[in-house]
Amino acid sequence: MKNRKIFTYTFNVVYVLIVILFVTEEFTRFEINNETLKWMVYNGVLFLTLPILIWNYVVLKPSWIIAILPVLMMLIVCIIGPTKIAFSTSVWKSQAILYVNHQVPAIKIARQTRDMGALGYRTRVVKISYLTSLFALVDTIPSTIYADPEWVEVNEPVR
Repeated sequence: MKNRKIFTYTFNVVYVLIVILFVTEEFTRFEINNETLKWMVYNGVLFLTLPILIWNYVVLKPSWIIAILPVLMMLIVCIIGPTKIAFSTSVWKSQAILYVNHQVPAIKIARQTRDMGALGYRTRVVKISYLTSLFALVDTIPSTIYADPEWVEVNEPVR
């Protein structure tokens, strides 16, 4: 019984962390830059939601409080669409750094592409500031930048 309780607690904590990362990635300008982490988060939302709901219902006392997060995530997956979530597991990769901020060199304007699987590639121009090697804050901007003394044009390709 004690092992089941520990497993349930660990399973729920991991699921809550996955949900937090998914919701912040999907609905804010926060982005995950690590391909493996993003794949685990998106597939965790797709494939762990129903098992978490069933496990909590069977192991814990049946209650509507236990079911709120998994049911809410099932609704979000249905609204967004499972195929869209499955095709969004790849990260945006910088192809070229177009501009660097003169005052804060960690803030850059880059051209990025993302492999959408069978749907081809998407391209965008973004202002990106890296928080760590795993996470960044991103703002999509128009592809033409006007002369601004705050930005230095570098136009260097990224490997």
